[in-house]
Amino acid sequence: MKIKPILVSLTEKARQEAEGIPGAAHHIVFLVHGYGATSLTMLPFELILRHTYPHLTVVNSKFNEDKTEDSFENLGKRLALEIDVSLKGQKFGDNYCISFIAHSLGGLIVRSALTHLEQQRYHLRNLITLATPHLGHLYHNSSVNRFGMWIVTKLKQSKVMESLLLA
Repeated sequence: MKIKPILVSLTEKARQEAEGIPGAAHHIVFLVHGYGATSLTMLPFELILRHTYPHLTVVNSKFNEDKTEDSFENLGKRLALEIDVSLKGQKFGDNYCISFIAHSLGGLIVRSALTHLEQQRYHLRNLITLATPHLGHLYHNSSVNRFGMWIVTKLKQSKVMESLLLA
């Protein structure tokens, strides 16, 4: 017996989707990278998902590559645009659900994008975040760390780092 990792909720409908049962909603998983990264950082997740669940549509986000210095608002808008572009031309009509797997800053980008996904609100299923600073920067009391973050913020003119530091 082959055991598959479960990355979806355990409702009956989700179980059917995970097993590829006909008639179940088409499941689209968006992978979102973190700060200063590219879609290559999410490639291992993409390969595992495609191998384990071949019926899934896996989209490795690229619209924010080389742009992670921007504000959360702009990063979220670009991700929402990428989702809209990815859904256009698909043949599953209204029978689909969307999940996200996001690493680090990618989790905050997804949260920002959710405010721009009005048309997809009934299709959203899961949000899995890995090492995402939902509560801001953890080590803000360390003077060395604070100085390093300040340098990154000033040299790269990083709006997103300013937001994390609540500056």
